[in-house]
Amino acid sequence: MELFDYDMDKAEQHARNEQERQRQEKLVQDLKNLLDDETFRRFLWYVLSLCKVMDKSMDVNPVIMAFREGQRDIGIHILQEVMTAAPEAYEVMRAEHTKQAEEEAETLKKIKEAMLHE
Repeated sequence: MELFDYDMDKAEQHARNEQERQRQEKLVQDLKNLLDDETFRRFLWYVLSLCKVMDKSMDVNPVIMAFREGQRDIGIHILQEVMTAAPEAYEVMRAEHTKQAEEEAETLKKIKEAMLHE
C-alpha cells in the first residue's frame, strides 16, 4: 500500500464519519420536532409501555425472559434517544400520562356512581 492509498483511506473514513455525524444530528432534530407534538408523545408513551421498560423481565422460563428482555432493550434504546434529543420530553410525557390516567379514573368513578344510583 502506498502512502497515497493510506491518505485516501483516511480521507474516506473522515468523510464517512462526517456523514454519520450529520445523519445523527438530523435524527436528533427530527426526534425533537416530533416530541413537540402531544399526539406523538402520547403514542410514544404507549410504545414504551408495550416495551415494559419499567418492568422486570425475570421469569423461570428462559425463553419468556429473553423475549421480555428484548422488549425492554428496544424500549430503553428509544428512551435513550429521547433523553439525548430532549431530556425534558420524558417528564412532559409522564405528566401527560398521569393527568390522562387521573381523568380516566375520575370518569370510571362517575360511571360507577351513576350505576349505583340507578
